[in-house]
Amino acid sequence: MSVSPSASILLIIAAVAFVSDLRWNIIPNSCTYGGLLLGLVLGLAEGGTPELSQRGLGSLAGFLATYPFFHAGVMGGGDVKLIAAFGALNGPESLLIISCWGLSIGLVGVVVTRLTNGEFLILLRHLSASIIRFVHPGHKIGPHEPPVSEDQFPLGAMLAVGVFGHLLYQASEGML
Repeated sequence: MSVSPSASILLIIAAVAFVSDLRWNIIPNSCTYGGLLLGLVLGLAEGGTPELSQRGLGSLAGFLATYPFFHAGVMGGGDVKLIAAFGALNGPESLLIISCWGLSIGLVGVVVTRLTNGEFLILLRHLSASIIRFVHPGHKIGPHEPPVSEDQFPLGAMLAVGVFGHLLYQASEGML
């Protein structure tokens, strides 16, 4: 069975993100920006302008869907850039599946973490205020909320698990 260059790079970037997010709580820019650039270049090489457009759309969709969560403090910037890179490497359809798996696992972890340290309601207020500010820029929300804890959950690692699951499924169906 042959594996596409995009799937190989996706696997490598997911593995680097998994290890670095668990070990150092950071996803290197070289991983995210490198994946984004390689995904777009491979899209152009593999399918010309239509494939490049799909990959660009996947990257943009990943970024726009996750930016409000970054703004709310639920996700780090590396997580947002990682999802954008995944979109560039796989396009919007696969990005949706990867994101659903990874974010589901990750958000359960975030909720459990915030419930155990008593910050869940603060997190919900931050998230709702950020969504309102994103939709209505300049809108005044009310008094400033206390910050959410700086303890970070390795969401990038959970997104990488979503990639691993998606690639395993594709391999089992002969779709790689």
